[in-house]
Amino acid sequence: MNDKTYTSLEKALKEKEKVYHLKLANQNLNQLPESIRLLSNIEYLNLNGNQIEVLPEWISELTNLGTLYVSNNKLKKLPASIGTLKGLGVLDLSKNELVELPESIGNLEELFHLHLNRNKLTALPDSMGQLSNLEKMDLSENQIMSIPESWESLDQLYELDLYKNNISDDGKDKIQSILECCDVNFDEVRNFHDSDFSLYEEDLIDEWD
Repeated sequence: MNDKTYTSLEKALKEKEKVYHLKLANQNLNQLPESIRLLSNIEYLNLNGNQIEVLPEWISELTNLGTLYVSNNKLKKLPASIGTLKGLGVLDLSKNELVELPESIGNLEELFHLHLNRNKLTALPDSMGQLSNLEKMDLSENQIMSIPESWESLDQLYELDLYKNNISDDGKDKIQSILECCDVNFDEVRNFHDSDFSLYEEDLIDEWD
């Protein structure tokens, strides 16, 4: 497998079958280029730091995708089709404008890291209780008041960040009772988001322009 990280879409399209890692961060994109759907082998896609407002329904065609970064964009909603990305393990949607999540997000059965910090979420779908492999989730700096009771089944979840939300003291107690074995943070700044993701990035330092 080619482990190069392409940073030029033009070059990637000339070598479609060889493209497994594509990094288009900070390229002032306002939409996801449709030609990316031709990269059928892609496993890693980094779109951080753009101006993207919508992910297209055809993102479901990227069936080999294991890591998707769309941090620091302008996303307001996600397509229901995102739930068809069954192999997705890492999903970073932090620093956007999301106000809700589709129920289909609960279909991401391989997901183990989910980052939704710095959005505008007020509620979370019950279906997320189906994310049986989820280990870490960052929901800090949203407007969340509670979590679904279905999350009681998230047996693998050992770290949940709820710093800077709208959760009452009674609400915090209830969350702790739902997630008895999870380290839930309500009150302090944590940096596991950056440290975890930088470890993955270090494996992809060999880039092709």
